[in-house]
Amino acid sequence: INANFSRIMEHLRSFERMNPRYLFSSHLLAEGNEDVFWGFLDDIWHLFNNKLSPYDPRYRQREEEPQVFVPQKRADVSYEDIQFGRSTAWTDRTRQRSASSK
Repeated sequence: INANFSRIMEHLRSFERMNPRYLFSSHLLAEGNEDVFWGFLDDIWHLFNNKLSPYDPRYRQREEEPQVFVPQKRADVSYEDIQFGRSTAWTDRTRQRSASSK
């Protein structure tokens, strides 16, 4: 049994997209651990259906990366200047663009 599990694991390791979480758990499969068995089958299903496993840490989005676009503050734009109608280089350019598009 162990030889068969070793062959299977070795073959599946050759696939880059195979989730590695159970590829070195052949001893747990041989012992009959149900959680490892079903997780391993799930990983195989994801591999051969061209899906990314939600449990594969290699494809998770990093926590420190923002989930949404956050615009950077610009030094030449002031919300107060725009709010109170003060002229700035940015507001002048915006007014010129809107006037030329009319």
